[in-house]
Amino acid sequence: MSPRLGEVIPQLLHPRTDLSAAPSPPGRARAQITWRHELAAIVAGGMVYGLALGTFGGLAPERLLQPIFAALKVPLLLLVSTLLTLPGLLVFNSVAGLRNDLPHVLRAIGTSQAAASLVLASLAPYTLFWYAHHPRYHHATLFNGVMFAIASLAGYHVLRRQCVPLVARDPRHRWQLRGWLVLYVFVAIQCSWIFRPFLGDPHRPVQFLRSDAWGNAYVELGDTLHKALLRRNRR
Repeated sequence: MSPRLGEVIPQLLHPRTDLSAAPSPPGRARAQITWRHELAAIVAGGMVYGLALGTFGGLAPERLLQPIFAALKVPLLLLVSTLLTLPGLLVFNSVAGLRNDLPHVLRAIGTSQAAASLVLASLAPYTLFWYAHHPRYHHATLFNGVMFAIASLAGYHVLRRQCVPLVARDPRHRWQLRGWLVLYVFVAIQCSWIFRPFLGDPHRPVQFLRSDAWGNAYVELGDTLHKALLRRNRR
């Protein structure tokens, strides 16, 4: 019988570094992690944090859909961002001659994303605490960015831990993982722009996606910085 998600959470957060490691002592066998466990962890962890994320601005009747929307979009953000980087990862592996190790790398990425989602869920109480004491929308946005960064760093730590045997066998894997990380951050920022709003501005109506959802996050960021510099020069 396949173990339940609760039984494999410790392994997702602290996986073995070598798939060929010796078996655990009798009575302390480690449950086998499958892609279903990783998917369940990503969805469950993302939904838990999304529910907390969407409560900014309160739970008035007209805003009850915002936590639900956020709970749906956080795991969607994690899954879509990961899937969009897989073709690039395949190219990295093929060009570097490391394609035979691709199954191990894919498994490591799945486990790391599951771990990041679980860490994100554990940070939900801190987000609620922040909302209760800092009601400004832009401050809440920045705080959630920090929470996602912490969870992402935890996930990358798990990814590096699982790829230790690969890096020891061929140091090119280290550069491959760094390249994938840069690609993932680039894609995740754009996806987060498309899937916004997550918090929901209390002064705007609740909506699943904004009307200008398909804009470019980096163009908008550059435009914002340009306007900020112009204001500064005019002073």
